Amino acid sequence: MASIRFRVTVPERLWIGKISREYDTAEFRILSGIGGDERASALVETTGVPVDVLRESAERDPSIDSFRVVMHGDGKTVFRNEATSHETYDIFRDTGTMPEYIR
Repeated sequence: MASIRFRVTVPERLWIGKISREYDTAEFRILSGIGGDERASALVETTGVPVDVLRESAERDPSIDSFRVVMHGDGKTVFRNEATSHETYDIFRDTGTMPEYIR
């Protein structure tokens, strides 16, 4: 199976932008996502960030409506979140790198 990897600069005002600057080894891999008219939902795998930091950061962000750790272990965390902000999706769309399953 072919794959592609790229680096996207996420604004610091977004919660994952803050985390990625604090933890320079952090990697976020979008496994799936859906952007709707009123909210967006994503399933994300991350490494290099303590699970408690992810949870606390998401809980502090007013745009995150729901955050749930799906799996944690072996240095990686998979989480699902829902947000009223589409800004993260807009970043991918604007760069023209958004995978088909996120559109």
